[in-house]
Amino acid sequence: DLKSGLYFPDIMMSRNMLIRLLDKKFKVQNFPDEGKTLLSIFTGLPSNSEIKNSSPIQVAKSLKTLQKQIRVKTKKNNNISTINVLTNNPELSFKIGKEIINLLNQILREFEENRAKSKKEFILSRILEEQINLAAMEDKLRVFREKNREIRKSPSLQLEEARLQRDVQVKTQVFITLKQQNEMTQINSFDNASYVHIIDSSGIPIKRKGPQRAKFVIISYILGLMIIYSFLIAKNYYPVVKENIKSAI
Repeated sequence: DLKSGLYFPDIMMSRNMLIRLLDKKFKVQNFPDEGKTLLSIFTGLPSNSEIKNSSPIQVAKSLKTLQKQIRVKTKKNNNISTINVLTNNPELSFKIGKEIINLLNQILREFEENRAKSKKEFILSRILEEQINLAAMEDKLRVFREKNREIRKSPSLQLEEARLQRDVQVKTQVFITLKQQNEMTQINSFDNASYVHIIDSSGIPIKRKGPQRAKFVIISYILGLMIIYSFLIAKNYYPVVKENIKSAI
């Protein structure tokens, strides 16, 4: 069951999902009014560039870039997924995350529609089959009654009639059940419910994930002090060691 959430990471990182994502246009600051596709952002092509008009090499490089920018993790105990998107534009990261949810819903809905279509085709074929069988059983019962009008005088004929009636009732019940299933399938096909529910959203990030320049400066400063301190110790310690060696000789 793809709707369980267990397979969400695989779907979101699938080629099917990423290809659709590359063709989506995003409107963010410093972009043209009509927005730019992710493919054009990654490749520098015109803003309306799409997969079908691009070379396989450009598409492959864009897919590789996009795969590195998306991280999806799912907790096994509750199937809650967390999506992280890393780009050099906070608004773009936020909108890509939202679009991933929209595309995930779309892919799941397409899957359900295809499954419902297959189920409907099977039910319709069974309805036609059972309709023919029911008509045949009803004709058989009618012919039996026409040939045996004095059924009450013969216990064996009564048993035969009861058997035929039972077969007709069973076929009728199967036919009714199939019709009900067909109606339910048609009703469910118009259900546009969301398969993915957003528990929490980060909004547009206000703090970058990296590079962490302050942390880098502090670490570099500490390492520099350690190197300088080690150099001074070695510089002062070396003449003493050298003198002791000469004295020993």
